[in-house]
This record gives sequence, structure tokens and C-alpha cells, in this order.
Amino acid sequence: PLRYAPPHSHLTRRSRRQLERIAPLLMQAVLDSAEPEMALLNLERFMSTAVRRARGTFYALLAENREIITVLITLFSTSQFLSRIFIQHPEILDSLVSCAHAKRYKDRRAMDEDLAGLMAEADGYEDKLDILRRFRNEEFLRIALGDTHGHMPQGELTSQLSFLAEACLKQAVAIARDELIPRFGLPFRRQSDEEAGFAIVGMGKLGGIELNYHSDLDIIFIYEGEGETRPVPGTEPDRFKPQTNSEYFSRLAQRIISVLTLMTREGSVYQIDTRLRPSGNQGPLVTSLAAYERYHESNAALWERQALTKARVVFGPDRLVRRIEDLNHRFVYEKPAPEGFREEICRLRARMETEIAKESANQFNIKTGRGGMVDVEFIVQYLQILHGRDYPAIRVTNTLDALAALRKEKLLSQTEFKKLESGYKFLRRLENRLRLVHDQSINELSGDRNYLMKLARRLGYGERPQRPDEVFLEEYRMVTEKIRGIFEQLLGSGATASE
Repeated sequence: PLRYAPPHSHLTRRSRRQLERIAPLLMQAVLDSAEPEMALLNLERFMSTAVRRARGTFYALLAENREIITVLITLFSTSQFLSRIFIQHPEILDSLVSCAHAKRYKDRRAMDEDLAGLMAEADGYEDKLDILRRFRNEEFLRIALGDTHGHMPQGELTSQLSFLAEACLKQAVAIARDELIPRFGLPFRRQSDEEAGFAIVGMGKLGGIELNYHSDLDIIFIYEGEGETRPVPGTEPDRFKPQTNSEYFSRLAQRIISVLTLMTREGSVYQIDTRLRPSGNQGPLVTSLAAYERYHESNAALWERQALTKARVVFGPDRLVRRIEDLNHRFVYEKPAPEGFREEICRLRARMETEIAKESANQFNIKTGRGGMVDVEFIVQYLQILHGRDYPAIRVTNTLDALAALRKEKLLSQTEFKKLESGYKFLRRLENRLRLVHDQSINELSGDRNYLMKLARRLGYGERPQRPDEVFLEEYRMVTEKIRGIFEQLLGSGATASE
């Protein structure tokens, strides 16, 4: 650390003393980290940036809050993505000086209000885009610091990441809507003064309130009410160009996606995936509620019915939200399970394992591989569709909540429930750590010994007396074999639909 400090003439005597006091602590934390070389490189960059911007105040902050040293070095040795955010914005250290001082948990309302307050002070479109990205990055840091330092339970981590995504989605809608008003006005129902409704349905992990780091947002856009746009008072009439509601909502959806995915100096917010909409990429980007209903009544495949077990409306007026949720429950739960239901789920699962996971003796896929997370999710979805008409309590989108509901209704034994719950938590924790380490969405796990050693230390296996990589790999194999055993018991060739 002394090497990375500016010349001593730039430091006060007090700052120099503070630096000399914290230097051994910093270096020991680096040596104790999972990947010392990565930690040291990020520390060098951070100190250089922090000193240049904040002079000696950085040293004082660390000297007075020594617990943050461990938190910082853990972060610097775990995630290049989060380290880069910290290095670019060292001023964040003031508000995140320690996990004990930082606000550990924010509910959905607090997240919405914090972002809305920042947006209210924005100066124009470009400023709004940057504020949205900075907020997302700073919240990621707050959440990740609690996660990597062991202060955030797994369910709390995924709900925090999901609430953050919802807050950003809502503001993206507001930004996009404001941008369209001068030229296209607002959409109204035909022969009515009521504005047409617009909703966003969260699918997959967003719908289940179980987002990971680097998760894409799987969403479906739905509108209700045919008609045409009308100019808004106060806008320039010469610029107004009327649109059908279908045309308007298509523009709105495209602009929402642009707001979230556009790369600026602050990065992007989220990547958006709309392929789960009716007819996939062949269908319109935005679906009318009537068309959505017709499609799922007559054309939807079994896998699309499965996907709707995770559907949750994350934005929209209350009336439209209720209508969509009622339709989804009717499509998924009120119709009897189709003939050959179990066999079709097993066929789809086998294809995913063969064509996507492509596992080998030294390469694993914790999501789609044997005994991976998809095994647990398919078990849950199979039981939900099979029994959801008779047991309304199991109609929940979160996988762990659904497992608990299935156990409460005695549709899973206590042994099955415990193995699936603990196994799913283990794999989700592993997935989140992999995504932090690799700075991208990733589910592959290499069997290389050096790689596993570093990963095992990041997961807390370094304190074990045996080799951390061997202990971790043994536990991984044990977990996935237990999950696969239950999958085969409930859905395999020996199972029957009555089970």
C-alpha cells in the first residue's frame, strides 16, 4: 500500500501515520483472501483512485473503521464487476463504510422511494439514464457487501436483487412514457376518457422473486384497451402524430428496453429477454390481453404452461394486474394435467441435460446438469400443475416457498422436502458466487483442481482440515445425487400421475 500512495509530500503527517498503521492489515487481508493476486491488483487500483479524489480522508476512514478492510478485500478477491464499480466511484465508501453501518435490507417500497427521489432531481433524459445506472450499481454493491461478508441470508439476497430490478423497471416505464408524450401523446380506450392499461409480467427468476447477480429480466408486455393516442395538453400540437394503441405500446416497450439496455458511461441496467411472450420471437413484442388469452387457451405448449407457474405481474394498474393473474391461474391450475404430462416433462428435462448441460467427468452444469436446479424446479412445477386445482396454497411463484407449501399440504414427504430445500439453497448460493467471480451469467463448474480450490475458499471451505476442493466437490456430488434421486422417484419411469 505504501508503494501505491502518492509522494509523501502530498500527505499530511497524520495521513502518513494512518497509512502506515493500516498497511499491515491490508496486506494480511490480501494474503488471507481467496485470490490474493486479484485482490492486490484491485486494491492498487482502488487506492490510486481514492487517493487522487479524496486525498488522506480515505486512510482516515479505513483507520477508524478497520472492519471494512476485510469486507473490501473479500470483495476485491471475489468480483471483478463489483470491484470495478467501487474503483470508479470510491466515494461510495462513505455510505458503505461497513455492513454494520449500511442499511442491510430495503423492502420494495423503500427501494421504489429511494430511486424515485433521485429521479425527481434529474436534469433531462441523459441524466435520468445515468442516475438509473448509478442507483443499480450502488445497490448491487450494498447487497453484495452484505452477501460476501455473510450478513445476508440467501432468500434476502434474491429478494433484494428482485426488488431492485422492479424499481428500475418502473422508472424505465416512466422515462419511456415521458419521452413519447410530446410526439405521440397517451393511449386511450376507444370512445372513452379512460387511459388504456399496460402491464409487465415478470417470468422466470424475476417472477419468482429469486434473481441472481447478472440475471437477465424475462418479461412479457401486455396491454388492454383498443383505441388511439391523444395529445397531452401543454405539448406542441404540430408535433403530435396519432398512433393506434397497438402501435403506441410497441413503441413504449421498445423504448423501455432501450432505457435499460443502452450502454452509457455508467454501463447498462439489465439485459431484457422477451422470448417467453406468446409465439416467442415470431409474435408481436406487446400482446393485447385478448390475444394473450386466446393463445394460452388454444395454442400454448406444455412448457409454456410450466413457465406460467413463475409468472407474476411486476408493473401495471390494479385492475389489469388482477385480470392477468386470474387468467394465468386459469391456464395453469384449473385445467387438468394433459395426457402424457409426466412423460413430456421427463423428455424435456432429458433434452436440456443432453443438449444444454453437456456434462463430462470434469465439467458440471449446476443449473441444467444432472441433479441441478432445473431438477428441483421441474419437480415443483410438475406437482403444482398436477395438484394446483385442489390445493390453492401451492400456487406460488418462488421455488422455496412452493416447496414449503407442497410439504405443508403433504404433497412432499419431510425427507423429500429437506433434501430438495437444502440442495436448492446450496446450488443457488454456488450460482451466485460463480456469477460474482466470472462477472457474467454462468452456470458451468470446471473440475480443474486449481479452479475448485479458489472457488471452495470463496465459499468458506478454507477452514476445513481436508483439501477444500475435495470437500466441496464431494458435497456437490452428494447434493446433486440426492436431488436426482427424488426427481427419478417422482417423475421417473417408476412414477405414475396419481403419485
